[in-house]
Parts: sequence; structure tokens; C-alpha cells
Amino acid sequence: MRTFDIPVRCECGSVRGSLNAVSPSRVVRAVCYCDDCQAFAHHLGRADTVLDDYGGTTIFQVSPSRLTITDGERHLACVRLTGRNLLRWYAACCGTPIGNTPGSYKLHFLGLIHVFLDLSDLEVPVDKMLGPVRSRAFKKFATGDASVIFAMPEGGLPFLIGGVRRILGALLTGAYRVTPFFDGSGKPVAAPQRLSGEEKSRLPPYANA
Repeated sequence: MRTFDIPVRCECGSVRGSLNAVSPSRVVRAVCYCDDCQAFAHHLGRADTVLDDYGGTTIFQVSPSRLTITDGERHLACVRLTGRNLLRWYAACCGTPIGNTPGSYKLHFLGLIHVFLDLSDLEVPVDKMLGPVRSRAFKKFATGDASVIFAMPEGGLPFLIGGVRRILGALLTGAYRVTPFFDGSGKPVAAPQRLSGEEKSRLPPYANA
């Protein structure tokens, strides 16, 4: 099975690295339409580049150990939009979203956001390296004329199975300790910021509810 290394970078280039040894069998490509993903893009001022015409964010479900940050680790930052455990990571230098992880490194899961991938000089099509979209989650939050979205399969099972498989495999092998987002003791490398209810209420789609 052929695997690929894909460069990653924030918009300003201060944060750089690579997504290593990936293939369609090691990644689940999905689109999430949930209100929190939409709010995260708006919070960073990146809705125009992150969200598709229906409010969806393309993410790549992958093991965090496959992501290496070689430059700009000091710019990593994260925010919690709700009281839930999910951490939403971004590059503080320019506001480029990076991806989502659980709050514990033992839950070895990363939803890498498409804009962090540097696809400018690749010679192989993205579908061949990372596979086609296999899941569309939380379609009830889709915006605009979303009838075309609802006509597509939800595809949640590959997403769920892929996540569980990666978490269990990392727990068995100890690979969960290899992550750019947590230090050796399991603490996030940046203190999570939590938005207040008032701050969150000003963000679309909540502001439009």
C-alpha cells in the first residue's frame, strides 16, 4: 500500500509540518455541518475559506501521531466552544484553523481541517492520497438550500468505526503519547480558552437562531 506525506502550514507560514504516511485506508474524509464547527470558523474570521456553500467544514479524521509540527509550535492555541471536552486548535499567529481533538490525549483522535493542508504543489490527486468524502455529519445544521446535502448518504458509520479503531489501537500501543497537541504529562500545550455564553451568542449560526 502506497502512503503519502503531505505538507501542512498556516496561512502566514509560521506554523509548518507534515501529515505523514497517510492513505485512504488510514484517513476518513468527512464534511461536518454542525453549529459548533460553523461558529469556530466565524470566531477565527475564516468562514469564507473554511465553510462550503452549505456551512460544511471538510475534515480528515486521522491519528494525531501522524501529524508533525516542525516550526511554530509556540503559535498553537485552542478554544472550547461549549462545556464539552472537544478542543478546537488553531494557529494564533494568523488565525488558521488546524483541527479538533478530545480534551484527553488518550482519546487519540484528530479531525484535521482542510485549510491547514498545503496542497499547492502536490503531483498526486487528493482523492488518491486521502480518499473521497465518506461521511456527512450533522446535516440538520446545513445552511442555504441544503436539499442537495440531504439527498446524500449520512455515512456516519465509517467515521465512528474509524475513530474507535484509532483510539483503541493507540491505547494498546501507547501511540497516544505521540501528539503535537499535548505534552508528556498529557496536558494541552496551550491553555484552552473557553468562550463565554455572550461571546458564543454573537457568532453565526447562534446569532441567527
